[in-house]
Amino acid sequence: MVTKMFEYGNWKIIIDEEKTRGYYSSLPVQDNQANKNFQLNVKSSDEAMRFFDELCVDLSKLEIDGILIATPVLKKEKHWGCNADIYVFGEIISAPKTYDEIYDEAEKLDWSKQRYETEIEANDTKITFDKYSFDISNPSEWEPGEECPEGAIYISMDYAELHWLLQDKCEDIEIEHTAIYEKILEPIIWKLQYLFVGKRKEKKENKMLIQAIIKYFSALGICLSDISRKEMLRFKNEYVNRFTDDNEIKKASLPSKKTHNLLWHVFSYEDGKAKEGQEAIDAFDKIEKRKAVVYIDDIDTAFLASDVSILNSKLIEKMCDELEHPYMDIVFSADDYSWTYCRTHEVDWLGPYFYKK
Repeated sequence: MVTKMFEYGNWKIIIDEEKTRGYYSSLPVQDNQANKNFQLNVKSSDEAMRFFDELCVDLSKLEIDGILIATPVLKKEKHWGCNADIYVFGEIISAPKTYDEIYDEAEKLDWSKQRYETEIEANDTKITFDKYSFDISNPSEWEPGEECPEGAIYISMDYAELHWLLQDKCEDIEIEHTAIYEKILEPIIWKLQYLFVGKRKEKKENKMLIQAIIKYFSALGICLSDISRKEMLRFKNEYVNRFTDDNEIKKASLPSKKTHNLLWHVFSYEDGKAKEGQEAIDAFDKIEKRKAVVYIDDIDTAFLASDVSILNSKLIEKMCDELEHPYMDIVFSADDYSWTYCRTHEVDWLGPYFYKK
């Protein structure tokens, strides 16, 4: 058996070189940025190179978890932090005392507080140099991780703040938010992102939803025709005026550029005004229906349907399920406002509502 003596701090370990190198030769090469950057950092330090050489560890086989910490304001990279689990084979022949052992000895010999603290400091279980810190469990406390190979000594590399040395841009970056960024710049960035990216994405998603709704109704034999923006605004104003005389309720129900109010609130603020829940569903399913306006509150879009006589609550719920929009707010209203049915997103709390003049 070929062995090496590993001596650092209070630790002395006889490394089984043949078994350790055999273990690493069986592992795949970690061909990723984290491992490559770690190797460059180790090779830039003579002590780090000696440390891993004495352990007989193949650096290219280590699984490194690393992330670049950067600030968004100055665009300056702060540091690249990483950690790793290291396994070697051999025998621990000398190890620091455990804290319990030192405490028991201090109690037995009646040490002073200063003597106790000095012994704790001198008996450090960690191995530290440069920007690295390693932890080896004392044999009596050793609890290797679940993935630890049988018979291996487990060495944990604590979080090390290293440099990013690769020429390539780091793929894993974490933004460290400063106070000025969070209070001033971040809200501005989010606003601009929404205006230039989010708004466009939202319009695209709404267009796809409109097409899916038209297709669903068409399959039922219900033809939906577009209503112009001007006609839709007229409909919403007429709707709230037809179903409530309370100006405060009108204000709270009518959508505007500043607030996304919901039309069906013309009924939610006045108890007993409209049928609600299962009673509303039954009334809507039974009523004779013909020409109607269909208003999709979620995307502020309205259609005119020439004949909705086939429509019932189950078909409406089926559409919401198929389109994966379980909380869609939809208002159905006879073109002469003689009846209305509101499907709300407040399941089992507010709605649905049905009102017939």
